[in-house]
Order: sequence, then C-alpha cells, then structure tokens
Amino acid sequence: MASAATAPAASEAATTASIGTPTLWIATIAGVLALFVVDFLITRRPHDPSMREALGWSAFYIAIPLAFGGWLWWQYGSQQGVEYYTGYIVEKSLSVDNLFVFIILLSAFAVPRELRQRVL
Repeated sequence: MASAATAPAASEAATTASIGTPTLWIATIAGVLALFVVDFLITRRPHDPSMREALGWSAFYIAIPLAFGGWLWWQYGSQQGVEYYTGYIVEKSLSVDNLFVFIILLSAFAVPRELRQRVL
C-alpha cells in the first residue's frame, strides 16, 4: 500500500524535473536572442510610435508568453501550466509600478518622444 501512495509523488517529481531539459533551455535562449535581434532591428530608426503600433507590439509581447504557457500546459500538465500562468500574472502585476518610474525618469531627463523607445 505504501508503494501505491508514493507512485504519484515519484511520477510528479519526474515530470517536474524534466521541465529543465537542455533542449528547452537552448530553445528559450535562442528565442530570447531572436526577440532581441527583432527589437534592435525595428528600433534602429527613432520615431514616435503610434497608438496602433504600441498596441500591436504589446499584443505581440503578451501573446508570446501566453502561447508558451499553453505549450507548457499541454506538454507538462495542468499543475505546471497553472504555476507558470500564476507567476506570469504576479510578474505583470508587480511590473506596473516600473511604468511610473520610467515616466518620471524620461520626463525628468527631458528625453524627446521620438527617442524614448530607443532609450527603453
């Protein structure tokens, strides 16, 4: 009877341990580097982004982690998916105050609107 009780725990530990595979780390690093390249190529030309452009980029950068969370949920199960989405929501909630800091700093240093995107 004791072995039946430990079987789910052992299975859960194996599933959790397999999330940190070298393949997943390499894919994550490659994805982040690709996003850096795209961001640097697009922001080479300083301009004042329109509301439509800002919303488009915001949607893009929100869709990527949401899609990754969906893949994580599908690949590793609901527990890891819920943990990822919980962490993502907490991180987004805690990062809102950074926007106010950026606004204060950009205003204090009188950074022109067309260069603000480049500074960030």
